Amino acid sequence: MCGRVIVWNLQTECLVRQYSKSLASVVGLALFIAVSATHAADLGRRNRDVPLPAPLTAGSFTAAVLARNASLSAMRQALVAAVSGIRSAGALPDPMLSVSAAPRAFGSAMGTGEDIEVSQALPWWGTLEVRKEIARADAEVARHDLEALRLRLAATARGVFADWVFVHRALAINASNQSVIGELRHIATVRYATGKVPQSDVLQADVERTMLAQQRLEWQRKIAVVAARMNALLDRPPTSPIPLPAALPAPAHLPPEVTLLQRTLTHPQLQALEAQERAARAKAALAGKQRYPQFQVSAGYNS
Repeated sequence: MCGRVIVWNLQTECLVRQYSKSLASVVGLALFIAVSATHAADLGRRNRDVPLPAPLTAGSFTAAVLARNASLSAMRQALVAAVSGIRSAGALPDPMLSVSAAPRAFGSAMGTGEDIEVSQALPWWGTLEVRKEIARADAEVARHDLEALRLRLAATARGVFADWVFVHRALAINASNQSVIGELRHIATVRYATGKVPQSDVLQADVERTMLAQQRLEWQRKIAVVAARMNALLDRPPTSPIPLPAALPAPAHLPPEVTLLQRTLTHPQLQALEAQERAARAKAALAGKQRYPQFQVSAGYNS
């Protein structure tokens, strides 16, 4: 009676493990994209349903942008993933288990022989710490990139809100000018009827009124453009309603030059570049350690 031979050697186990890790990475990436898309859709629905305070102030609009922007939310998730990867970067590879079974002798009644072996790969001294340093530096880069994006979004939000105030103020001035021109035309019409002024005064008032009406249409178009920009920052549909703006806050005095210099030196973009430099040095050190041999310890049982 022929025996059935089952052999798992270490090389085959390594190939299977490598393929499994690759497959797991692809599946994990697909799941991450699906979850991110679902989260973005949920975030968009929530942003559409939550109204903005009225009248809208620069501070409340900036806070709403920082709380609802989809890009900022995605970078927060990327930072969480980078921080969670620090611990695993400094961990040893998973141990390997090899099991084989075969007949002791062909056609013998003595049963089968089993071979069980457990092995653990050990990288060169210091390799795990270098990998952990790379992960820490990458997490620092993600954190500083998040802070830099937050600053850029805040500055953009304040600028767009200033445009929102400007177009509404311009529209109010236009309405006031139209009212004045209407009164002047009425006066010119009365005086022309009594022969005190020529007809050109009435015609000039009509020209001014037509120009103001054209300007009003232009300002209304700009209001729609600015509202679409504001809704884009809030991750909302471009036609979502935006409340009327409150007055701009009083201009603040600039801090001393020393304070400005300190803030410049500690800007997140500069700190991100420093973290990238640390990561590059650590990667160079890792490349040097990979030239050294790796070790592997194993324990087995034969029967």
